[in-house]
Amino acid sequence: MAKATAKEEVEILSPEVIEAIDKEISLALVSENLTDEILKGLEEKYMNLAINGPDDKEGDLIVQEARKECKKWRVLGKKICEKGREESNAKSRKWIERQKGVESRILAVETPLENMEDEYEAANARKKQLEAQRLAQQNIERTQHMVAFGARIEAGNWVLGDVSYESVLVSQCDADIYQGIYDQYKAVFDVNEQSKREEEQRQEKARLELQRQQDDLKRQQNEAKDMRTQARISLLESLGMTFNGVSYIYANQFVILAHVQEKEAQEWEVIIAGAREGVEKAKEAAKEAERVREVFRERILKLKEWSSNGQSVYANGGIWGKVEDLVDMSVEGFEKLVQENDRYILEREEEKKRQAKESAIEESRRSVLKSINVTPVVDGLLGKMSDEEWDRTWSEAKADFDNIQQKAVQEKEKERKELLNEKQRYEELVKSIKAIQIPDFRSGQYRAKVNIVRDFIDGLK
Repeated sequence: MAKATAKEEVEILSPEVIEAIDKEISLALVSENLTDEILKGLEEKYMNLAINGPDDKEGDLIVQEARKECKKWRVLGKKICEKGREESNAKSRKWIERQKGVESRILAVETPLENMEDEYEAANARKKQLEAQRLAQQNIERTQHMVAFGARIEAGNWVLGDVSYESVLVSQCDADIYQGIYDQYKAVFDVNEQSKREEEQRQEKARLELQRQQDDLKRQQNEAKDMRTQARISLLESLGMTFNGVSYIYANQFVILAHVQEKEAQEWEVIIAGAREGVEKAKEAAKEAERVREVFRERILKLKEWSSNGQSVYANGGIWGKVEDLVDMSVEGFEKLVQENDRYILEREEEKKRQAKESAIEESRRSVLKSINVTPVVDGLLGKMSDEEWDRTWSEAKADFDNIQQKAVQEKEKERKELLNEKQRYEELVKSIKAIQIPDFRSGQYRAKVNIVRDFIDGLK
């Protein structure tokens, strides 16, 4: 049941009743001194109050008092109005209680009737749904039949040869009627299928005969091609060329197998002529390469500390030239090169010995200078000095070292004397301090201070 609005409740009451209720409420409020003048006074007195910032403590106290007074009147008004509603609320609760009882008795009869009505409507809906599903499935199955027979839709009819029926009739007619329609379409379909099979058999027979003729021609062509290919391979092998799985090769000359098999006579003559010329040149180049290798092996062995990577020649760690440069050199020029190389190696060995000797002398003389705390700035200079230069250098360094040592001894002696003098002066100071006569004091404040002085003097040594 919908709840009545405030406007509807007012319309239920007569103007006389409303006037009497307003009068009763006003008397109850006035009896507790909650008059319209009180409300106006609160509005005029407190509506414009404000707190001027967080430092306005006085304003905060005024607002607190005003709020407490307003709350007192609000609580009083609520209490008066709640008391006035007690009788009306009791009547409302009785009406509500009786309403629930009446509704409960009626619903006990109404609810089973409503359930039966809902079940009936649900059963009819399920029946309609099942019928719609059956018709949809029937339409799918019959459409599949028509498509399988090869019928097509023309102007809303399924047409196959001389047989034509409306598509709606085909999809919705009864089963016995549809069976007659189905048999007519199937009869046309069977005739069409038989004609199709006969045509396919005729075409297959013609295809097989054509295939046989083509196979015979291809076999004859392949036999002739194999004989030609074998003759070409024999020719390539006679030139010394070998097969690597893709081409026939000799040195950097090659002929692709596909060219051997596929190229026509005119193109093949050009290919074989080029291959023959290339093979002859490759053989001549191989002979020349072997001659170069022999000469190179013989000459490189006579050159000490020389090596090669097959293209360049390395002389004593640096690139000298190409392999061909060494091979093409005249006999006289090569002999001169061997002599220069031997002389270079001998000079280098002598230089190594000289440097080793100088290094040993350098190390020995550095150790001597190190014993007097002298470190030479230039490396290798000591080893290159003559004996006279070394003696002079050593004498000068030793004299400087002895002079420094003597000055150090003198400085230490001077420092020792200064320390002894300071010790004597300190002992005299302590003696004079301990000779001081300290008077006695009666005040506790000064006795404590004097005791500190005495302890300090006693601690002096």
